[in-house]
Amino acid sequence: MIVAEGKYYLYRHIRLDKNEVFNVGIGTKISPYKNRFSSYRDEFKRAFDRTNRSKYWENIVKKAGYEVEVLLQSDDYEFIKQKEIEFVALYGRKNLGLGTLCNLTDGGDGTLGAIPKNKKKVYQFTKTGEFIKEWESITEVSKVFDIHRALVTRTLKYNQRGRCRTITGFIFQYTKEFISKNKDEYKNSYSHRNKKVALYHENGSFIKQWNSLNDCVEDLGTFAATVRKNINGSLIDGSVVKKFHRFKYI
Repeated sequence: MIVAEGKYYLYRHIRLDKNEVFNVGIGTKISPYKNRFSSYRDEFKRAFDRTNRSKYWENIVKKAGYEVEVLLQSDDYEFIKQKEIEFVALYGRKNLGLGTLCNLTDGGDGTLGAIPKNKKKVYQFTKTGEFIKEWESITEVSKVFDIHRALVTRTLKYNQRGRCRTITGFIFQYTKEFISKNKDEYKNSYSHRNKKVALYHENGSFIKQWNSLNDCVEDLGTFAATVRKNINGSLIDGSVVKKFHRFKYI
């Protein structure tokens, strides 16, 4: 039921360049408007709040600017939610090709109609490459094995290159076909490491050449990062790489 001063409200955002509605939402009043310490913006805080918005919403606001309009109020929250669903359907979601709204759900204070993010399946193998199980996502693996999600993601990234790193004694990959490379094959999978590396004196005189960054690092007993920094222009004075040395890809 619509009332003049309700606890809940329905609002919309209108972009100024096209005078077009691009967002519909609902909110709960923060404090009575009659309180002399509150303002209209305080009372309808969510409607004016620019935080916790989608990137799509932020891009529109940055480009066009916007104005806020409170459409209706009610003490019945279920009624307000239903009205949000109706208004989202009225204006239509742009990500579905139905209208102008940047709303990512069908309204009703939930995830109804939300388009799920792409999930990659994860495949579990033994250390010898024998298939064990298919998992629906990284999140599922993280929860079941009690492993931080970031660790699973990083390990999968390495394993797609053939490194075969293990977590809790198992190998996880994105592909059901087991990928495994020996040390030399893995080194050759990096294009920048296939480039020849030459070492020069600061006066330009040639000192030595290697077939790859890996060969250079192993021969000198230094770190790949040290050589790369030198190639990118950093002056390094270490036990192996002196400040007068210059490495170059050739």
